[in-house]
Amino acid sequence: MSQDASDPIDALKRLVDAVGEQRYPLDREDLYAASGMRPGLEQPIQERLEALDQTGRFALVDALQGAMFDGGGLEFTAVLAVALRDEAAAVRGLAAESLAACETAEATEALLGVARATEEDDTVRIEAVDALGAVALREELGWAASEGAGGVADALRDLAVDVREEPELRAAAIAAVAVRYETWVTALIDDALASDDPALRLGAIQAMGRNADPVWLPSLEAALFAEEPDERAAAAAAIGEIAEEDGAPMLLDLLDEDLSDLDVVVAAVRALGAIGGEEALNRLRALVTHPDEQVREAANESIEEAVLMAEFMEGLSDLDAELGGDISDPMENLLRPGRGE
Repeated sequence: MSQDASDPIDALKRLVDAVGEQRYPLDREDLYAASGMRPGLEQPIQERLEALDQTGRFALVDALQGAMFDGGGLEFTAVLAVALRDEAAAVRGLAAESLAACETAEATEALLGVARATEEDDTVRIEAVDALGAVALREELGWAASEGAGGVADALRDLAVDVREEPELRAAAIAAVAVRYETWVTALIDDALASDDPALRLGAIQAMGRNADPVWLPSLEAALFAEEPDERAAAAAAIGEIAEEDGAPMLLDLLDEDLSDLDVVVAAVRALGAIGGEEALNRLRALVTHPDEQVREAANESIEEAVLMAEFMEGLSDLDAELGGDISDPMENLLRPGRGE
């Protein structure tokens, strides 16, 4: 058992020592003690992190991210905010990505600062933008009351339309803010899709999936046969995110036409699993003997996902019959906020 586990700085030192000596898993008591540190401890946190080399600092941030994803209410905003100032871009980028899971106003403020910092490495800024997309989604769902999320959508919109920014950053901002159901979001996506810039077109396709509105299916069907393989793969993934049955025939046609680019095939296979249905399942079962291991694995995982979804929907239908009402509309409203109003 850890000594003085209630002191967060001492706990962080033990976590740092454990990472430096590659002692895993990290002590849960120390993780809980280091979680939720309040502002004002930046200097001692920095001193603890400096005990590690770049590889060790990256490993520490990665371990903290994993601990948050494992549940239990852990959040490491204070440590990650310090890691955002690390000399290594890789550490800063991972810290930005990890802050998406903190769900605190301080995390949102730190991410906005990085996203707007024109002197920062664009790769790190894109990680911050992607993380702000998670904040924007929680706000859209009404789950971000304590995150200071009020200005996130406007900040992402400003980045998306700023022609001084690199297309990759603008594309990330478009995809991130696409969770909002606003006419200006639709206009952003349309304009990016019509662009001559490949990065903006790719961002538009990804944004359609995050927007999750079936109105985008015709545009995505066209994008399935775009010249660029990454656009085709993104279109397949977006159709899976929308998860409408009308998207399945589009993906089946794609598989009939293009079995050479494995990234596209895998994206289509995973999307079919998200949509489900008998025809999709039949094709997925045929792909479990595909010569490529990656496709086989995707097919098996997608079959499992499709079967679980079918069982869930069957249970939902049974519950609906028992209650004598229609519970499908509230479910759709939860998945697509604002559409049922």
